[in-house]
Amino acid sequence: MDDNLKWKLKKLPEDNFTMDLITIDHYYKYKDSITELNAPLGVHDLRFLKSFKRLQKLNLRKISVATLEDYMSIFDHCPDLSRLFAGISVPASELVPVIETPHQYMKDMSLHVTSDTLSDAVVAYTTQKLVNLSNIRISMGNPHSQAISHRSYDRLFDLLIKHADRQSQFTLALNEYQLEDDPDAENIVPLMVRIYLESLFKLRMPNLSHSLEIIQQSFINENPVLKTIFRRINGFIKCFTRLYAPYHNPSMRLGEYVGRSVPYIHKLYAKSGNTSRHRIPDALCSFIKKCHYLQSLEFTNYELPGLSECTNISIQIIRLNSIVVSSGLFEDLVSNFPNLKHLYINDVFAAGSPDNSEIIVIDWPSICLETLDIYNLQPLHGNDEDKEGMFIITTSQKRSYFETDVIVPIHYIYDEMITEEKLQDAGFQVYINCQSIQRFRLQNVEFKLDSE
Repeated sequence: MDDNLKWKLKKLPEDNFTMDLITIDHYYKYKDSITELNAPLGVHDLRFLKSFKRLQKLNLRKISVATLEDYMSIFDHCPDLSRLFAGISVPASELVPVIETPHQYMKDMSLHVTSDTLSDAVVAYTTQKLVNLSNIRISMGNPHSQAISHRSYDRLFDLLIKHADRQSQFTLALNEYQLEDDPDAENIVPLMVRIYLESLFKLRMPNLSHSLEIIQQSFINENPVLKTIFRRINGFIKCFTRLYAPYHNPSMRLGEYVGRSVPYIHKLYAKSGNTSRHRIPDALCSFIKKCHYLQSLEFTNYELPGLSECTNISIQIIRLNSIVVSSGLFEDLVSNFPNLKHLYINDVFAAGSPDNSEIIVIDWPSICLETLDIYNLQPLHGNDEDKEGMFIITTSQKRSYFETDVIVPIHYIYDEMITEEKLQDAGFQVYINCQSIQRFRLQNVEFKLDSE
């Protein structure tokens, strides 16, 4: 081997053929230049790391880190390490020594936990030693493991929020649990999700806002995944959390995940992630009732027969995307969300009036909206998706008429052009009665309603 190449080689070639052929002896040949290493076959402990001082990326996929001492040795031996993947099974009882010298370069860590839980000692050491860690992923691999403690979450979130300037994130994956067959998993998994959310929502600062996205899915092998991103924008910290919640097990409904948490969130986005729409879960409505700081609510790909059980006085913004709604849904919006100011309707199919399925009536005589934005609102049981439509918007100031069709997406019709025959010729009609609308958009075109 040419000495020049020996000192420049940073990574051994890895593909499906060579990965199982590479041994630690191959790495030792280039120990002074190697910066990326996947622990090869035949390695059973971490003593080999002493020889690789330049490592920046380390994958210990075939070694389980079984003691806190072993875990600590990784960072002692690899001062330049910035990315780590490791399986870990450190007992929960180990104590954390005093940290004298922080590790400055570690930024990205993925731990696969195979012990009863993620040890508080591991978390305490991690958050004290790895001061610049900004991306953490934890997957739970023991079907009978216990939930990560509130104390550990507090430490992890406190560390990540310090790095919101460059965006930090935390992921919890519960991918090893057989929810269909294991009664223990049916109990522990909801508990894990609840403790995560409870710890997260405890983060309260004047410049911090929480957003929660709930995506329900019915893929048979999908288990809950939680992902939180912290990002500082113009002096404000945005905390965005996504929860993937499965449909497939009757015992694992949404209420099991969020039913007991006390939510401190400002934006809630709920989506049915399936090809066919599901009815909005009752547990979601119960959850919304408890969100006393919630300002913005968004539903996507649901059936909304009504929201009679869903009330909230703090919500000011509602977005409906790819929704099928009943005729009474729009009345529920204004009665159950009395401070609603901004409504966005996108690809919504609504049940028509009892007398004519081609007529949608939205009657809000006392409501003053700051924004009404409509894109593709049509009757649910119409005969033709591409037919012409007529929107009749009535406020306290005037009545306005707008026509849509497939050739000209939207145009305003002057009063003198409106005849009963023209109204009847429209494929469908949408009547909206509102006290006032400051900003009105239809099919991405903005109109001024209350001016002559």
